[in-house]
Amino acid sequence: MTRRTSKLRLSVAAAVGSLAVGSAHAVPVGYNDFSAFQAALSTYGLTSVLHDFDNVTADGSSIDGATVDGITFSDFSISSGATPIVSDVSDVAPGNTRSAPNAIGTSNGGTNQKFQSSNTNGVPGDGFTISASNAFAIGAWFMTTTSGLLDGDLRMTVGTTTQNNAADPNETYNGGPFPNDGVAAYFIGFIDPDAPITSATLSSTDEFQFEFRVDDVYTASAPLPSTLALLGLGTGLLGLTSLRRRRMEQSLAC
Repeated sequence: MTRRTSKLRLSVAAAVGSLAVGSAHAVPVGYNDFSAFQAALSTYGLTSVLHDFDNVTADGSSIDGATVDGITFSDFSISSGATPIVSDVSDVAPGNTRSAPNAIGTSNGGTNQKFQSSNTNGVPGDGFTISASNAFAIGAWFMTTTSGLLDGDLRMTVGTTTQNNAADPNETYNGGPFPNDGVAAYFIGFIDPDAPITSATLSSTDEFQFEFRVDDVYTASAPLPSTLALLGLGTGLLGLTSLRRRRMEQSLAC
């Protein structure tokens, strides 16, 4: 093997090694603004998928451990002892869903679908886990009253990374079942461009009870074009090395 061929192999090996280092897995990034979440999905080449539960029969059965419209719900902890269910519009009222007729609520019904934490503020209390197959992103809208949440009362956790709700709701609606209050919608989500998100836990850190529903969960499961491009570049470099080696060997043989 000539010195030139040796140098070529070393340079290609270094290039492939740098690709591996550059694609090292980073922690998932949290968002509490839906517009920023959607913009980030576009940046990563991901397409969002909406799960609105509107084509699911709201029969009052527990969804703890069940997969509903592509989303698996598990590990529910609700202080009131109510059963987590798919609630229809007759239960949650039109103004308290982001997209009618269904939302995720509890068997309490009406304005009694409560969510709360322990007596120590900041310690997660009521909560549940959501997951989806091959999801590189996952986010959910949390519905409550406009006076129901303060900054950090609601938390989503993916692995060891947490994201709190924004200080102000992302959306507000008039009407709903609350006579002197509107409906506030808070979005929290995560994106991991390097690997699927196994699960996300939504929990309360507020020591007081507040109304809640969950509606319009978003995921993104498309393969990452950037990852495919890196793999293609690495394969191309190896192919180029093989071609040059064959040509050099043919030249030396002559």
